[in-house]
Amino acid sequence: MSGSDTVTCGMKVWSEPPTCIAVERNCGRPPVIQNGAVLNPVQAQYPPGTTLQYRCQNLYIMNGSPVMHCENGLWTKPPTCIAVERICGHPPVIQNGAVLNPVQAHYPPGTKLEYRCQNLYIMNGSPVVRCENGLWTIPPTCIAVERICGHPPVIQNGAVLNPVQAQYPPGTTLQYRCQNLYIMNGSPVVRCENGLWTKPPTCIDACIVRGEDMTRNNIKLRWKDAPYSTYGGLVEFMCRQNYRPHPSSPPFRSYCIDGRRKYPSCI
Repeated sequence: MSGSDTVTCGMKVWSEPPTCIAVERNCGRPPVIQNGAVLNPVQAQYPPGTTLQYRCQNLYIMNGSPVMHCENGLWTKPPTCIAVERICGHPPVIQNGAVLNPVQAHYPPGTKLEYRCQNLYIMNGSPVVRCENGLWTIPPTCIAVERICGHPPVIQNGAVLNPVQAQYPPGTTLQYRCQNLYIMNGSPVVRCENGLWTKPPTCIDACIVRGEDMTRNNIKLRWKDAPYSTYGGLVEFMCRQNYRPHPSSPPFRSYCIDGRRKYPSCI
């Protein structure tokens, strides 16, 4: 029964009668929440349509609606109370971009927000930030298109170590390496600065001392050197047996310069 169980006849009219509500549609005690409680006096049963209000303890902030309703024997979802130190405030502000979601004063842990950049700007980093223990994860940055670098420079006899992409944000560094038997001349690292890559290295022939070159010039190694000499390295030659130096022969002490070596010759 909902209402008074008694009706009274007065002026030929009965007073308002009670209503009888099916027991299975009543709600029981309201849900208990951590660090919070119901403002209203707690009862064993509540008729459909009853509303109750919650509040959180000090140093806790409410997440969700503070009001709960009894509907068909079930309470609607109660709020939760979250410790202030775990709540995130306004999301980070980024230049030339903004949060897609409506901005609020407080966000519970686990909340995710998404950013987007203005026209003529490209996003660097994940577009999504997450509230973790009262702090937002690192937001993206929006970079002007004219400051973006394209494919890194292509060099002969060498390649970029990193995976190649179509676009790179300013400040990106990439590293090069040379093929076997080639020596790097210059810094192996290039950097994206204001839409341009810094000067890449070059890969220079390591000046291999080839047998056919020595045979053609009738020379041989004076000492038992390695199969090839590194960039700038010195190799000494001598004439083969029954040969003498050609009058116009280059020196028999040969350096590798700019990837090339001058061979002496004998007749």
